[in-house]
Amino acid sequence: AVGSCSAGAISFVESLGVTAIDYNSENYAEQLKAEAEKHGGGFDAVFDAYSLSSMKLGYSVLKPGGKLVAYGFSDCVRNEDDQQRSLMLTAVSGLIWIHGMNWWPDGKSAE
Repeated sequence: AVGSCSAGAISFVESLGVTAIDYNSENYAEQLKAEAEKHGGGFDAVFDAYSLSSMKLGYSVLKPGGKLVAYGFSDCVRNEDDQQRSLMLTAVSGLIWIHGMNWWPDGKSAE
């Protein structure tokens, strides 16, 4: 298993027997893709609660038949710099993207 976490949580995550990747590191995407390759070319499942861009990254590291489970947009909720940004619009965009991926003929799915 592989989990993303803050630098301060790495030792705890690793104590659970999980490979930990600091999501704030400059090469987070490359590290995640390298771990996916170590796991037979991708992951069976990715759980994402952060943002549309992280969902896209998670989807890219799924193996055929893998599933992306999106359960939140915490990046949008915490964004205080842009009060005009609509959480609803972001959520709708994410849902459209998720359901669009279910039509893509790559054997992967998203919810």
